[in-house]
Amino acid sequence: MTNGGVWPLPWTINYGSINLTISPLTFTFTSKVGTCEVIDKAMARYQKIVFAGFDPNTYQDSGSPQITSLVISVDGGCDNGYPQLEMDEAYSITVSSSSQLATLQANQVWGALRGLETFSQLVFQPTFNKVRENSIKVRFV
Repeated sequence: MTNGGVWPLPWTINYGSINLTISPLTFTFTSKVGTCEVIDKAMARYQKIVFAGFDPNTYQDSGSPQITSLVISVDGGCDNGYPQLEMDEAYSITVSSSSQLATLQANQVWGALRGLETFSQLVFQPTFNKVRENSIKVRFV
């Protein structure tokens, strides 16, 4: 787990000054795409990656403000095919202290996958069993 660094570097990234709490007990990845095998499997995979090392038996964190979900939208809908050279991997992520919902918007599924990787890299643990995300705006073109 990094301390909020991202690789590959997005086109633009604007870090806010606030670290937001993520509760591993209640946080969800939410897809507005509908049933989509590629995104559904990626959300399950990143749930494990983001909260690796989390211990529910000792969890106590009342930090605020809190992010409760990353809402994923894909303008082009679901495409379960293999990636092609001409596919659009653009995405944008917004994590704001004024909303409990972080958003990931992509033009195509493969942009959503890149965005999930970026989101996971921005999550960090300041101390054992406490999970944070920087307030940010990210754009990858």
